[in-house]
Amino acid sequence: MEVNNKPSMSNHWNMAGFSPGRTFLNTTEPSITDLSREWSLQMDISRIPVVTTDRILISCNERQIKAFDFDGNGCWAYTHPNRNSAYNVSWSYLDGPGSYDTNPVIADGSVYYVVNDRCVSLSLADGTIEWELNLPTSAGVPVSGVLVADEHGDLYICYTDSVCKVSRNGAVDWVEKGDDVGSVLVSESEERVIYKYDYNKLCCIDASTGTEYWTHTERGEDVPGSGELLHQNRLYLNHFNVPAVRAIDVQSGDVKWSLNEEYQQIHNHSPTGTLFGIDNEGRLDAIDNVTGSTVWTTNLVSKATPIRSTTDSLYISENEQIIRCDPYSGAIEERSPQFGFEINDFIIDHGSIIAAGNDTITLLSGQRSSDSERTQAYSHGSGDDERRCPACDSDLSGYGDLNFCPECGTKVASSDANTKLYDPS
Repeated sequence: MEVNNKPSMSNHWNMAGFSPGRTFLNTTEPSITDLSREWSLQMDISRIPVVTTDRILISCNERQIKAFDFDGNGCWAYTHPNRNSAYNVSWSYLDGPGSYDTNPVIADGSVYYVVNDRCVSLSLADGTIEWELNLPTSAGVPVSGVLVADEHGDLYICYTDSVCKVSRNGAVDWVEKGDDVGSVLVSESEERVIYKYDYNKLCCIDASTGTEYWTHTERGEDVPGSGELLHQNRLYLNHFNVPAVRAIDVQSGDVKWSLNEEYQQIHNHSPTGTLFGIDNEGRLDAIDNVTGSTVWTTNLVSKATPIRSTTDSLYISENEQIIRCDPYSGAIEERSPQFGFEINDFIIDHGSIIAAGNDTITLLSGQRSSDSERTQAYSHGSGDDERRCPACDSDLSGYGDLNFCPECGTKVASSDANTKLYDPS
């Protein structure tokens, strides 16, 4: 199989979170239906895979990267030379002295990977080393395991004492020092970088120069358990141990709206203009991402789980299964086959779902559905008064124009010809 040495930065899940704003939204992929298992591999997985045109890259617990094709065949492997270097770490969620790595990132035909304070660039084609760089940090441990690349292929790396930008040729462009730095996000449309420090402070800087634009301090001295995502001109904050959700303007740093909700995670689905929040019990709330008002709420799963999405579907893992939902109503449209292991994370790309457990990776393939196929699937029936669920055969006549079955969650056609069930715009 010939490798494309210049993959697009935006067409595939080539970094953790899909985008440098960690949206977990693949806008180039339609809904994937009729899922079936293609293959599974056993390995010690440390982080969620990333993909490009014809490669799957997996970070393993021995500070290795392994590359596979989409048939599950091994292509190459790389072992980081200082994987055994020990750093004393006091954070309770890390396992003491040891070596720590990031997700790999694929950009412009290269693979970038960080272990401790060392960044390496590898050839996507065969895994050979292109350049190596010792990073300007005394902390030695990359925060949160996340390495981010912007649309130019430049890298942003976060340590507890600093955030630095590294150009794709291996030069350090700038370093921003800080205390207890926690995460870094990049707004491609605004050319801005936002990073968190001191647990409850945000700093917005120019992506090219590192010049500061604004800082924002959250209420309270310590805001534990938080998550952030950035899309275009809006930053969304979620403090899942302190009930608070915020929407902040990237240009000004002003808070646009705030919710007193305790979500384990949030997910912004920009095609529908909806911010989704899921709590620890599996309740899913749909929130208007402009106003912060709740649009609808439903109980989908037994506990909080990863949410991923494509342009017209939400995907939520539930123990050993992935469910596909309508982002307009929360109605369950499909359940995947059982994986046989608890799903830690998953990505959606190439008409496939790649799911990872502690020691197993599985690829499910499916059919890419077009807008016309979805419209046909949701077309109205013969006009008879009686409406029945096509999945469980429940009588839906008494439910008015509800467009999903309340018994099993399957999407159904409305009885009202004027009801708009699906609007791909």
